[in-house]
Amino acid sequence: MRLMPKHKAQKIIETLCGVSGFTLVELMVATLIMAGLIAAIMMSYSNMPISSAKGNVVLALEQDASLAMEDMTNTIRGATALNIGANSFTATFNGQNLQYHLGAVGGAFEGILLKDVDAATNQLQVGDFSMEQYGMEVSNLVFVSNPNPVNTVSINMTINLLQTIINQNTGARENVILDTLTFATQVSPRNVTL
Repeated sequence: MRLMPKHKAQKIIETLCGVSGFTLVELMVATLIMAGLIAAIMMSYSNMPISSAKGNVVLALEQDASLAMEDMTNTIRGATALNIGANSFTATFNGQNLQYHLGAVGGAFEGILLKDVDAATNQLQVGDFSMEQYGMEVSNLVFVSNPNPVNTVSINMTINLLQTIINQNTGARENVILDTLTFATQVSPRNVTL
């Protein structure tokens, strides 16, 4: 085995240890950059449950609204008698008298789409969902009868996704609208002429 001459080894050591290296300022800057990156990553992980909860509420809202729109569409399509109002409609469907409308303002069911069967409110369609500090309300429900040129009914429903915020000083609760979704469809009754 042949050893390296002393002067070559000494040059390598001087190159590795003597001339090159990091100053204290460079190390501090690198440490601050790494600390910032770690803080950003930790904040994104801490916000994940909030985003997930809001995503679950939006998904539930869309599913409830889709089911309600489908229910109203099927009722209008198969009704044997139909009375379309601006914000509600009544229908005779499978021998039952049905009415779809919003709960009264200031009442227990305000902001909830109700379906009354034979004059008894027995199904809450949309707006009765809440999860932690999130909830939803139906802010607008419009039915339009279009007899000419085609026999159709337009249904438009606007739903607000709400977040309840509690004032730390007063303890008062306030609902803030985070998102608004609009659903619309047209349906042709099979058994009724408008």
